[in-house]
Amino acid sequence: VVVAMENVVSYHISRMIDLAVNFIIPDKLIYVPTLLIYLREVKDTRKLDDEVMPGIAQCLLLFHLQRKSLKGWTTRELAEKFDMSYASMNRAIRWLNVKGLVELEGVKEKTLKMVGNGKELWEKAMPLMLSPVERILYTDEQLEEKPIAGESALESYTMLSTPEVPCKAVSKVWVAEHPKAMLNKNYGECRVEVWRYDPMLLAKGNVVDPLSLYLSLQSNEDERVRIELRNLINNVKWLED
Repeated sequence: VVVAMENVVSYHISRMIDLAVNFIIPDKLIYVPTLLIYLREVKDTRKLDDEVMPGIAQCLLLFHLQRKSLKGWTTRELAEKFDMSYASMNRAIRWLNVKGLVELEGVKEKTLKMVGNGKELWEKAMPLMLSPVERILYTDEQLEEKPIAGESALESYTMLSTPEVPCKAVSKVWVAEHPKAMLNKNYGECRVEVWRYDPMLLAKGNVVDPLSLYLSLQSNEDERVRIELRNLINNVKWLED
């Protein structure tokens, strides 16, 4: 006897496996221990992960476009510069290489070379980039040492006025290291954007960099914001190799 079920909650599946019950969930799982059969669907997330630009890879490109050329840097030098592990930096660079955004030169210790310059590289990479914002929190603290972000930062680059609730950007590493920072999911006097990479690596003074700001607001439906974002990109001073 084999029980066929359309949907089962996970803890019931665990109980049936513990009790050695023969059962089938079509297109998901076959468990028939009397015939030594155990087959389950394995979701292939490699393609999805492959299409999502790693946060440090995005940070590298934006640093190169706005702060300083990374041409000729080695993986080890970049890992030290961005305070990352060698393995994490190596994965980010290999991802960029596979996507045709960088080339690796040399034999023993390879160095970095960007494919394209300035706005050309930005337009090539932008479809693969994500908003740096991973989630939104709130706090009553001012976080004065953290850069201004979101619509609050647009005032520094455009003519848009500052919203009533100020916005700051922090890295997800900072949040993990400051569990007592009084961060709240829903309420607070300051809006906090938790970024996939450290906003301080790219910040211009006390404001997040313009390209990360653009990416963080590109899905905003407010027409005033969208107009100012276009102005923001048009005013970017692109760095060249």
